[in-house]
Amino acid sequence: MAENTDIDTLLERMQGRFEGDEHIVIDPSEGQSMTATGRFNNSRVLGGSGMRADYEQVSNGEVGMRCETLFRFDAGGAAVLSWMPSEGDPQIYTGSFDGFRIEVAHTGEGGVRQVITADYSDPERMTNSMQVHLPDGTAMTVFEGEYRRLPVEREQQELSS
Repeated sequence: MAENTDIDTLLERMQGRFEGDEHIVIDPSEGQSMTATGRFNNSRVLGGSGMRADYEQVSNGEVGMRCETLFRFDAGGAAVLSWMPSEGDPQIYTGSFDGFRIEVAHTGEGGVRQVITADYSDPERMTNSMQVHLPDGTAMTVFEGEYRRLPVEREQQELSS
């Protein structure tokens, strides 16, 4: 099990607002993809033992998706991500962390496995990706994002407006 200090250090690094570019694969067979701006507002919850993230994805000036996530650790030290999109069903991802890198996975209908990786190694940025693993062994990256931490001054200004 991870030491509480390791978990606290990770959660402290995750806290704050992030914004950046995302590349999303819409239809891999057709080579269709899009770019968007992703925005995260991460705040500690559950007495400081978890992280809530409010997320929105903006493309062409329009919010295309919103979701909330709750990131926490179970009693055995496993990472647990509850994904609650504005459309669709909530999903639970489980996995682990090593330093500032988190990897969680969910297996859905038909045995399709989704793996989300987030890396907070750089204190001023975060990267995020999702891979899909099909039952036939095919794996593809369907989402990649790189986000910069917003300055505290900007966070405070936006929260007060």
